[in-house]
Amino acid sequence: MTIWWLILILGFILSGGTAFIYLAINVKRSGAAVKTVEDFQAEAEKDVEHIFNQEFREELRNRGRLHFEKSSVRTLCSCSRICA
Repeated sequence: MTIWWLILILGFILSGGTAFIYLAINVKRSGAAVKTVEDFQAEAEKDVEHIFNQEFREELRNRGRLHFEKSSVRTLCSCSRICA
């Protein structure tokens, strides 16, 4: 029975090694396109335009206006209390 276990283990090792070599050769052949810095910059700009679209920018402007109005009203109220 020991010889069968040895044959089985060697068979697994051999088939695993063959599969690894086969995959290594196929991955090397497919040769994924090498991306340049310009490709990454173009993708980043595309993502930024997708995230920061016009709707988001308008919402940001509205929040800024609201924040500015609140802070100016607080400033006016605190000045009137001090000056009065």
